[in-house]
Amino acid sequence: MEIKLTIPAKYIAVLKLFAAEKDMRYYLNGIYLEIGRSEARLVATNGHMLGVFRVESDQPDIIEPVKNVIIPNEMLKHIKPKGDVEIVLGDVLPDNTDGRSITLAYDGLTVSGKTVDGHYPDWQRQFVGLKPSGIAAQFNTEYIGRLAKAWACLHGKHSPLVAIAHNGDGPALIGLGDSNFCGVIMPIRKDYIAVPACAPDWATGAGSRAVEKVSA
Repeated sequence: MEIKLTIPAKYIAVLKLFAAEKDMRYYLNGIYLEIGRSEARLVATNGHMLGVFRVESDQPDIIEPVKNVIIPNEMLKHIKPKGDVEIVLGDVLPDNTDGRSITLAYDGLTVSGKTVDGHYPDWQRQFVGLKPSGIAAQFNTEYIGRLAKAWACLHGKHSPLVAIAHNGDGPALIGLGDSNFCGVIMPIRKDYIAVPACAPDWATGAGSRAVEKVSA
């Protein structure tokens, strides 16, 4: 059964920032697609941050959700945060794998290939029962930078207003100002970073005054 979807290109541009790159867990090197009768989910994660979008999908012939559709990064490189991407998904290929033929049409360019043969992690498990505690946490600055870029993909070059619901050592919820998005980011564990209890004397001026007294 052939399945056709229309996806906002900005959603894919955002998820490319969440996807792993050249990870030994090859099934993370792309965007995962899960298709139901009325909605589809697009998911990407690098193991430290995860993002998911929902999109409307009118698929009356689908009885059970279509899963394990992973679009490889190589097919997504040219997609920018404007316009729409037309996706045509074919049947499972007759080669004893879960791979399917897939075609992406975007901005006058059509790319054809095969989905990644692999099983994607249970991404919904990250959200079940998740209630942020509000306890402050530290985050990898590279990933924070990616969130700022993700905001720009969705809203243009405005001041980023990324929301992070702190959760101590647990996964923190991410908000990007789009009701169709949900995400989480993992903090840096306390074992890996020393957080100062207070400012050092030299920053408050106490050290400078001590030097002045010795000089006098």
